[in-house]
Amino acid sequence: MDGKVKTGNEAVYYAVDILHTAIQQQKTVMFKYIEYTPQKKKRYKHGGRVYVLSPYDMVWNSDAYYVCGYSKSHGKVVTFRVDRFGEQVQTGRYDSSHFTARVQVSVSPTFYAWVFTYGGQIEILSLEPVRQEYAQRLQAALKQSK
Repeated sequence: MDGKVKTGNEAVYYAVDILHTAIQQQKTVMFKYIEYTPQKKKRYKHGGRVYVLSPYDMVWNSDAYYVCGYSKSHGKVVTFRVDRFGEQVQTGRYDSSHFTARVQVSVSPTFYAWVFTYGGQIEILSLEPVRQEYAQRLQAALKQSK
């Protein structure tokens, strides 16, 4: 063992980066958690429930990353294994301080509200109709505040 932290899944590195940023900026993260069936098939735990976590710290133990934080759904501090976060999210580097994430969402007022909570830190890159509707909602909110 050469002392380097290793993982076989590149997506874990992006998740770790996102979690470290969330810890530093005291932001919450949302994710789906994977479990394995007795047949060693992956499936979402609790029917694909979205977990909301306020992460406090990350730990490397037994060749895996773990994140500790307050879980709204559990109502207490819990630990999750990072490589079991949902893998349907494709992430990549955009530049030295940004990343992209390709996600499937249900376009709804709840989705737009979630994007808005990041205060301009998230940009919707596509689809164009979704971008336009978000811009229209922002304009309507600005008009209401005058």
